[in-house]
Amino acid sequence: MNTMLLRTRRFPKALLLAISLSVFLWTASSKSSPPARVVAPSQSQKTAPDVTSGNTRVSFKRDVLPTLVQRCGYCHMKEDRHGYLIIDPELAYLNLVNIPAVSYSKMKRVEPGKPESSFLIYKMTGEHVRLGASGSAMPTWPLPAPFINTLREWIRQGAKNN
Repeated sequence: MNTMLLRTRRFPKALLLAISLSVFLWTASSKSSPPARVVAPSQSQKTAPDVTSGNTRVSFKRDVLPTLVQRCGYCHMKEDRHGYLIIDPELAYLNLVNIPAVSYSKMKRVEPGKPESSFLIYKMTGEHVRLGASGSAMPTWPLPAPFINTLREWIRQGAKNN
């Protein structure tokens, strides 16, 4: 075969390495189990409370945190991960409320009393790009609408650490 043809079709080594690493990490992450601190939710945690009536007091520890740990904790358990947001159960609240968003500094991650001004809502629904922020929606699989409503209501109620 013509060696000139092989040279023109050859990928740069860095690109091949990046593709190989991406495939390796993708397959490794699909086979690995979540960190020990991320636990499966109990039956009561699998469904978000019905907050559409407006009469339900939303609790961060009971209604918000378990889903954040279960659905987001796998990637956001360490300091050096994704937007410097740590969802460790002991640090999650401190890393969410009144903290500027990394990829969109015009907003806070959670602005108490203002879900429309809380970047977390935009990021979790994929609407952050409309604001001009970068990155993909988090998590990469959709969160249930009842949880997004619970999150909005928790923020509307003042984003208390309760």
